[in-house]
Amino acid sequence: MDNARETSYTLIERACDLGDEEAWRRIHDHYRAFIIFILKRLSVKESDLDDLVQQVLVILMRDIGKYDKSKGRFRSWFIQLIRTTVLMHFRKVQSFEKLKEVFSSEEEVRSCSVESVIDKIIEEEWGNYISTTALKRIEKSFSGNAIDVFKMSMKGFSVSEICTKLDLQESSVYTLKKRVKKMMVQEVNYIVTNLEPS
Repeated sequence: MDNARETSYTLIERACDLGDEEAWRRIHDHYRAFIIFILKRLSVKESDLDDLVQQVLVILMRDIGKYDKSKGRFRSWFIQLIRTTVLMHFRKVQSFEKLKEVFSSEEEVRSCSVESVIDKIIEEEWGNYISTTALKRIEKSFSGNAIDVFKMSMKGFSVSEICTKLDLQESSVYTLKKRVKKMMVQEVNYIVTNLEPS
């Protein structure tokens, strides 16, 4: 098996052996950025960020052997681990005020439990994280206006607006958009396979 494309489950099984440093390095690389992404979205203070990321990774290392594939997806188990760690942090620093900053009103926060607020944020941001990561990874594969065309189309610009802004022919816009989209789909599928195998 191509080591770079090793499935997450194989990696998780290897990581259960605490002596497998390579597996742990790869798990760290896979998930650290997502943990940071979520903690920032949850308005964790910059000064607390590194410590909290480290806490999540330590708990992951400690508890990964408890993960049972037959009981559900790794993504769900991992999100639960992040949620529990963040809840303990919020309770420790009494950060209910921080949650209100994330939502539009205090009523929105009070209408549901803090746990469900955190779950809602994590679920919303999972797709954003996957898309952002995929786009960053494929950007270096394209030159010229290809990425700009794709980003503008994702923001809702029409083909004619893109043509005007980037001084391109309509056929070029369609071609560039199609090329980037094809690679983007492949990259998203690869990331999803490695971050949330089903």
